[in-house]
Amino acid sequence: MIPNVEIDNLTDEVGSEVKRAMGLFPPIHNMHEGLGVIEEEWEEFRKEVFLFNLAKGRDTRLAARKELVQLAAMCIRTIVDCEINYIKENENVVPTAS
Repeated sequence: MIPNVEIDNLTDEVGSEVKRAMGLFPPIHNMHEGLGVIEEEWEEFRKEVFLFNLAKGRDTRLAARKELVQLAAMCIRTIVDCEINYIKENENVVPTAS
């Protein structure tokens, strides 16, 4: 079992990456755009996994971990940005009686 301290540190690290990305890049406008960003991070992680080969001196575990943090961050960023967009799109909508 992984101690909670490590999980807390990891979630803090992912949260910091979300905030960093929000400061560097414009918002994700919709789920399709989010999917593209997530796929890009997934492919970067996948590349590090396939490069991993200790017998050939290629220890990519730290690079793969970095990509996983970025992947998790972009998943969260997509949720946040799409929810913000939904709220903005519907802030002036008046519910009607059915």
